[in-house]
Amino acid sequence: MNNNSLQNRFASLRSNKTFEMFVVAVIVGSALLVGAKTFELGPVTQQLVNWLDYTVTLIFLSEITIRFLGEEHQSEHADRYRRQCDER
Repeated sequence: MNNNSLQNRFASLRSNKTFEMFVVAVIVGSALLVGAKTFELGPVTQQLVNWLDYTVTLIFLSEITIRFLGEEHQSEHADRYRRQCDER
């Protein structure tokens, strides 16, 4: 499987409405988790919230990876990042 084919598959996934709705649901769930952290929780519930928080982080990492790999001009993003780092 070549890079262009992989890029097309990620681009297709990125623009998929089910994927978008899943991401929105994770964002809402993440907001609820932030709210839950403001309460005193029992040790088991706290462990569950921590586990869910970790899972949300991995989902967001996967989402941004899919979006980046589905982008047509990845090298432009890398070049822009390198120029910003060089300016510092």
